[in-house]
Amino acid sequence: MPHALLQDSQLPAFDQFAIPDFKPSIEALISEYKALISAITSQPSYSWSKSIAPLSDMQRRLDHIWSLLSHYKAVMDDEETRELYKALSAQLTTFRSEKAQNAELFAVYKSVSEGEQGLDVAQTKVLDNALLGFHLSGVDLEEAQQTEFKDLSQTLVQLSNRFAENVLDATQSWSLYVDDIEDLKGVPDATLKRLAERAQAESHEHGYLLGLDMTLYLPVMQYCQNRQLRERLYRAYITRASSLGEHEASLANESNMRDILQARRRKAELLGFSSYAELSLQTKMAESPDHVLQFLQDLQTKASSLATRELADLEEFSKRELGIDSVQAWDYQFVSESYRKANFDIDQEQLRSYFQLPKVLDRMFKVAESLFGVTLELDPQASLPHQDTQCYRIKYGDEVRAYIYMDLYAREGKRSGAWVAPCHKRSHDLTGACKLPTTFLVCNFSAPQAMSGKQAPSLITHTEMVTLFHEFGHALHHCLTVIDLPEVSGISGVPWDAVELPSQFLENWCWQPEVIKDLSEHIETGEGLPDEYIRRLMNAKSFLAGLQTLRQLEFATFDFRLHHEFNNETDVQALLEQVQGDISLIPVPSFARFANAFAHIFSGGYAAGYYSYKWAEVLAADAFSAFQEEGVMNPQTGERFLREILSRGGTGDVNEMFKAFRGRMPSSEALLKQMGA
Repeated sequence: MPHALLQDSQLPAFDQFAIPDFKPSIEALISEYKALISAITSQPSYSWSKSIAPLSDMQRRLDHIWSLLSHYKAVMDDEETRELYKALSAQLTTFRSEKAQNAELFAVYKSVSEGEQGLDVAQTKVLDNALLGFHLSGVDLEEAQQTEFKDLSQTLVQLSNRFAENVLDATQSWSLYVDDIEDLKGVPDATLKRLAERAQAESHEHGYLLGLDMTLYLPVMQYCQNRQLRERLYRAYITRASSLGEHEASLANESNMRDILQARRRKAELLGFSSYAELSLQTKMAESPDHVLQFLQDLQTKASSLATRELADLEEFSKRELGIDSVQAWDYQFVSESYRKANFDIDQEQLRSYFQLPKVLDRMFKVAESLFGVTLELDPQASLPHQDTQCYRIKYGDEVRAYIYMDLYAREGKRSGAWVAPCHKRSHDLTGACKLPTTFLVCNFSAPQAMSGKQAPSLITHTEMVTLFHEFGHALHHCLTVIDLPEVSGISGVPWDAVELPSQFLENWCWQPEVIKDLSEHIETGEGLPDEYIRRLMNAKSFLAGLQTLRQLEFATFDFRLHHEFNNETDVQALLEQVQGDISLIPVPSFARFANAFAHIFSGGYAAGYYSYKWAEVLAADAFSAFQEEGVMNPQTGERFLREILSRGGTGDVNEMFKAFRGRMPSSEALLKQMGA
């Protein structure tokens, strides 16, 4: 009987395997995969059923097991997992490069693409994507160049892993002990309690232990009245993983960044592209680097006047009410939150008492049921990767159609941020059995705490609720597909600059008064969020939208220009400062080293693609405007969105899919209206 990891069951038997089991399992699959490639390339003729389908199924099995190890690495990182992940990453990268440069295998796909009749839209798309993938992996290169290309791919995996590990280690290694509560004046009681618990856990009899994890960092930056302490905390945060950081020198990422950029540029050059940005766009909606840069510039132009007015209001308020004559980077969160509370009487920490995570989850599921006709229910029998995790079934009527594992609390060894990653992609194995789409949804909310002598549920802010809805949008995109080919089911095969469409789209329901009322229940009184609070929240919806847009454009422009312009003479920090000087209205300190922890582009999938957040935001706002016209809970509109966008995976042209839903091509007008521009 095969090991639990190789049994290919619908839900992983997490209780039946451990980290060391991944090595023999993955190595066995790679060996089996190599034998299959050899057998298929030796066939006298090729077809979808006898050639492509077995290869697809083998890739599905390997992807699934790798997704499990990747999940462990992301949510329970330790030395054992880290070292095994590095070793297996190297093996997998070598194998993937060899497979992608296998001319005989390329010929198999080319033969089926050109010769087989009767292929459906999804099959054709799989073949087209595969052929492009071969070209972009160097199948056309001379042998020496192929070797160099493979070496570069291997190097990039190692460098990206090191970059991410440095950021995590730098974040978690820093702490600041504060023994006088006066230094933390203004910080909410719930945050003070967590900081006190951290101090006690580190053997301090009293006092508070600050940290750089976002759930600890942000509330202090938003509410602490001690400006010097905010500056100290900000300096530690913005210099993480840099030569200026308050940590071991080995965690600095300067050389990693340059090595990553050089390797990416060289790969692009080998393939005949002028820059890595140009290579990156081969699988995106945007037509050219100029197209992206013009898109970003247009948005900057439209947002700048709004942002200028917002900053003037902030500075005037800061001088009048807070005694801060010039808003600095370490003041921005504090001044913004103070301004929000003064002008809209909205305090995110006070709102936290109204948003109990179990209640929010239940009502979020009700939104999905109303819009898309699906129900979610807890699966109490599922084996779980971590005690914080829960597994939910997604059902149409009585039929289970997908599964979601939710891991929502921050903890040591867990990567910061929020994300969705596949476990299974919708597919059929070679016996015809359906593998239902299954995904991991991960956030970093505060864990449940004891209140009034009993365990209380996790309480989240409205901002965190928006994050949850965002990730749930990704999960639904993965889970509600009807496409059975894993290469183009769910999120797979979707152009990167359209991937954020469903996630940003679903955020809009966090801003609907009737939904907010239903989502809220005060932890002590049981009352829903009062109508007056909801009114204030709605008034604050576009609060600082211009400045926030410029911030995203700053990140996106830096990322794209870096990958489009980089050469051996490029000074990464100087380019960042130039972009910040052109876009940011708030002075950026000379010691700031934001790029050193910019994991999205150096260890995530957003290299030369961070612009996709704004690109997809245009699509999402315009898609939601259809619901504003037809009813925000209109099931017919929801069914149309499901049919034309969510269910079709990566099988179609996104512009045409959008047009089928909206009746026209996308426009930025809805986004500008949302911003108040």
